[in-house]
Amino acid sequence: KISMKKIISPSQAMESCLEIHCGDERGTGFVVAGNKILSCYHVIVDHIDGHKVFIKTGGKVLDCNVLIFSIELDLCILGYSEELFKPLPLEASIIRLRESVQIFGFPLKSSTPSILSFNGKISQNLKDEISDFTISDLDIDPNFDYEGLSGAPVFIEGRVTGVIQRQLNDRLSLISIQKASEFLEDNDLEFEKNIPTYDIPKGFEDHVLSARPNRAVIKILEDALLTEKSWFLLHGSPGSGKSTLSASFMPKDKSLVITGRYFLKIPNDNEPLALRRSKGYFLEFLENVIATTITGQRLPKDEHSFEERLARLGDLLAELGAYYMEKNLIGCLIIDGLDEVASLEEFLGILPTTLPTGVKIILSSTSVQVLPSVYRSLLDIDQMIAVTPLSMAQCEGLILEELGPELLSADATQHLAEKSEGHPLYLRYLIGFLKNTDPEFFSDQLDEWLSKIPTIQGDITNYYNSIWERFYENPVMLWTIIVFSHVRQPISKDEAYQILPESLKLSFTSVFDSIKFLLSGKNYFEVYHTSFKRYVKSKTASESALANDYIANYLQANPESDLSANNLLYHYSESSQKSIAVDYCNQEWADQCALNDVEPDLVLDDIKQIISLSIVLKRTTDTIRL
Repeated sequence: KISMKKIISPSQAMESCLEIHCGDERGTGFVVAGNKILSCYHVIVDHIDGHKVFIKTGGKVLDCNVLIFSIELDLCILGYSEELFKPLPLEASIIRLRESVQIFGFPLKSSTPSILSFNGKISQNLKDEISDFTISDLDIDPNFDYEGLSGAPVFIEGRVTGVIQRQLNDRLSLISIQKASEFLEDNDLEFEKNIPTYDIPKGFEDHVLSARPNRAVIKILEDALLTEKSWFLLHGSPGSGKSTLSASFMPKDKSLVITGRYFLKIPNDNEPLALRRSKGYFLEFLENVIATTITGQRLPKDEHSFEERLARLGDLLAELGAYYMEKNLIGCLIIDGLDEVASLEEFLGILPTTLPTGVKIILSSTSVQVLPSVYRSLLDIDQMIAVTPLSMAQCEGLILEELGPELLSADATQHLAEKSEGHPLYLRYLIGFLKNTDPEFFSDQLDEWLSKIPTIQGDITNYYNSIWERFYENPVMLWTIIVFSHVRQPISKDEAYQILPESLKLSFTSVFDSIKFLLSGKNYFEVYHTSFKRYVKSKTASESALANDYIANYLQANPESDLSANNLLYHYSESSQKSIAVDYCNQEWADQCALNDVEPDLVLDDIKQIISLSIVLKRTTDTIRL
């Protein structure tokens, strides 16, 4: 995913917008790469007749050449010889009605370019036209010609999400970056894709592709969903395959439809867990998955309070139920990873306990005891589906697929499958260990290793106990896994190295390779499974503050990084220097978060935590300030 920082000041946009001239036409363009400008094709259409295309900027006139254009989209890309301006951040997203926008351009005919800004709101979704939205509330005169705004960038929350094309009386039309995304990609222009995922998140795609379907459990779940009941629970021990099943479940019965899947924890997600377990984030997911299912569009942007939105959710679910009933379908919402939420009653309380006909909810957790009593009471024994072990044939198939047919003999493959006990996470660890092992191991030590694989009896903690002594024997290995267990989001191998104190860096590379099977990720890594992260934290509770000291010190030394903006306050609040977190919770930090595009819900969550911390530290003045 490309990350393009938002602009936080109008001056940043104005510096990169340019007045374009060609024959009798003029308009606006804006820089999208080092020496490339995006604008509307009709602004430079006279170049066909031999007219030059040029831009005016800072009292200078610069000639441009037309690199490529699309008549179908009314867009063009221009090139110029000098790299004088910073590119503006582009974002392909689903634009919402009533969303506030800001436009920068050159509407006035003048010998001296004069850029103006306009504020408005998305007012209409256009069908079967080049432009796909209109903007109103612009306070413009319908009798005045604003042709100079053609090609102007349309900003939503600091990124360009569209390009102005035409004036429609007192409104303007735009083409979205989302609609133009293929044209931009074909011409090597970078933009961030911010399309909400309501089905299988990217972090689960590899898991789903490599997983062996647990057909016995799938059949029981599907049969249960075809009853009149509304609430269901997938439960099983950590690593039993609940999340993979939640991500991959596709009912055979065509009357059952997966409306959306909400995961509290997504592998290698760049959004911190604190964000996904916030009520506001969950509510927005529910609102938008319902609206997108029914209308194909997210809900219009509005100013409703959280309480008003909560009250509206029941009506939205009723509309969803009616939508499915009309089509003789049943919509299923899956909510996975409930063990990650501390105040689960408050989190699930967003949902009404009585669901409309046509809507069912599948919860997923380690045990029914995790759920608040009000939700336990909604579940009879036939609504609670245990995720049981994989068959030996499925385990052997997965081993062969991951390791290939040459690495292990048939007997060794069968032995490994039996040792895994059909436990998906345990099998993943064993396969991962072999994939990260030197070739000599298979001729010298494989048989001994297979014989010593411990029996876990369905409890993955027994495996963690068997390997933990290796960590205590090697301080570098121990502190590397402690760091990975404490960071709030995935980090690169180099970041992990930099976080460690100097005395532990010498053998980091070899140690990292030896524990890689316990991590997930390609460029950015995290502990593969939450159960091991919790295990490490429980075993090293006395080192927690020091681990956060190491992390916070690294973040403090690298303030411009996204990792620092997202996590500095949090790690100081968990460190031995908690008072620093209160000091750093100020406007400068908030501005840096805005610059680095930190989610508002995460910022608010951190502020709440720091307010609580300031009370504990008895810093009354800071509590009032915050």
